[in-house]
Amino acid sequence: MTWDDKASKQNNEINNGGNIEQNSLFGGLVDEPKARLTLQKADEATMENKLLWEKELLGLYVSGHPLDKYEDKIQKSGNTVKSMLEKKDNKKGILIAHIDSIKNITTKKTNYLCKYMKFKYG
Repeated sequence: MTWDDKASKQNNEINNGGNIEQNSLFGGLVDEPKARLTLQKADEATMENKLLWEKELLGLYVSGHPLDKYEDKIQKSGNTVKSMLEKKDNKKGILIAHIDSIKNITTKKTNYLCKYMKFKYG
């Protein structure tokens, strides 16, 4: 039985077993709750899950950043978007980045499909 099934069952027991007359919106309210919901122990969420939840619910990262575990590699590479754009030799380079979103764009004239990516780098 999952936690939501247990909570639903507990709620039904409280509401059906009360036999309280309720003549108004607040009739039948008592100072003490009839039951308490107890939660089961769960495994600690991984950092990846925490970051996904934070980004989804808050729109930003609070506990860290997905690139934090690659900090040493980012520092070692020394590549930034600015430094790569300033290179005169047109050589390829490696940029470590986190893709934030990808948007498909199709032009009306030529039906050319391209991808627009938003990314953040360390």
